[in-house]
Amino acid sequence: MKCLLTVALCVAMTSVVSAQVVQTSGQQNIQSSTRANSSQIDNRVASCLILANLGEIEIAKFAEENLDDGDVKKFAKTLAEDHKKLNKELERFAPQAASTKLSSDSSSWDRDQQRSQQAGTNITPGFDNPSASQQTAAQNPTDKKLFQIEKEATQNCVAMTKEELQETSGKEMEQAFLGCQVAAHIQMVAHLKAAENAVSPELKQVVADAKDKVQSHLDKAKKLMKEQKNS
Repeated sequence: MKCLLTVALCVAMTSVVSAQVVQTSGQQNIQSSTRANSSQIDNRVASCLILANLGEIEIAKFAEENLDDGDVKKFAKTLAEDHKKLNKELERFAPQAASTKLSSDSSSWDRDQQRSQQAGTNITPGFDNPSASQQTAAQNPTDKKLFQIEKEATQNCVAMTKEELQETSGKEMEQAFLGCQVAAHIQMVAHLKAAENAVSPELKQVVADAKDKVQSHLDKAKKLMKEQKNS
């Protein structure tokens, strides 16, 4: 299940961010630090989810175009639509990630960095017109590298999953696609549960709604797998 790579990376990244919050809790100006860390966590978690959703959308579109079973095709279409809607909800927490194209050759981070340098500013990608607390949260130099790693992992995931699916056909492809969805959505539910209590109240509601939607996808994938085996 190569498509789990991005989700696993996100879980690891959430742990790193959580550790950073603990380390800064004893510093001076704790209120300002808390705001900055909250913005940083929201941005990283939202960026991770956005990239994972983009990967899911690409795989779902591929499945919809290549599968034969009407119910599974309909499920693939629903997946693509739901994950698009989720990204729409997440884009205000990570606008730069929301503008990312998986097929793009150039990094949106590099474009934003060039723009900020030309303007004589020091705005780190991920925020449009950031507040003081957001600027502090975004200035971590590891953000760019983490985003690049996540994006590459997502692109690899999509390419490798498509290759795996292309080696099958008919019911075998449908079973392979559904199996991947079951495994990926189990991991995503686990990730959303972990993120739910680490983000701001505003993002927490989005994450909670996403968790319910992802759980419904998981349940549907299991149901379709069972129907496929019994048919």
